[in-house]
Amino acid sequence: MVVSKRIAQSEDLINWLDRFIERLSIPSDDRSRIVASCLDVAQEHHKSIVLTTSASFHGSASALVRIEFEAYIRGVWMSYCASDSEVEKFKQKDRLDKTMAAMIGDLESQPAFSVGVLSDIKRRTWAAMCSFTHTGRQQVVRRLTATEIGPNYSEEEIISVLDAAGSVALWSAIGILNVSTGEPRHREDLARQLLERMQEFVSPE
Repeated sequence: MVVSKRIAQSEDLINWLDRFIERLSIPSDDRSRIVASCLDVAQEHHKSIVLTTSASFHGSASALVRIEFEAYIRGVWMSYCASDSEVEKFKQKDRLDKTMAAMIGDLESQPAFSVGVLSDIKRRTWAAMCSFTHTGRQQVVRRLTATEIGPNYSEEEIISVLDAAGSVALWSAIGILNVSTGEPRHREDLARQLLERMQEFVSPE
């Protein structure tokens, strides 16, 4: 798949997710609002990744993958695992006394995350995500060629960033849906639509 085609598919996903999320109503309690806000940040990072990729700023796009993933993990951890006192501490003092690994461990003790996808992602990609975000070796070596210094990212790497960002955006939409209100039948229909859209993005024609 060429990069331009995946960018177009990613832009289509952004528009679809915007329309989907606009239909959701979020309760007014602190936990729900914080959860939805974290996941909305993940959505915005996805948009930024697609935008910077379309402008060929591939270093910046790859640097955003980790913080999109972190926004998602924080959001769903707040939703499923945080105690009331932890939510309050975050609200009042901007503190979370949990590492990323600890939050993922807490999440995977919950049935919705028990298959271990999040810990597998962290094990396989966390070091690289950190390197891209903090201008480590992964970023630096992709700016060195035999004759010049400048961005040198393969098409496969660029598409991989778009795929990862799109997947986290879809997961974040699921998280927002889970804290939204509405009739059970309507919510089930929305969940089905979201899962179908996820399948379309993961397995494009």
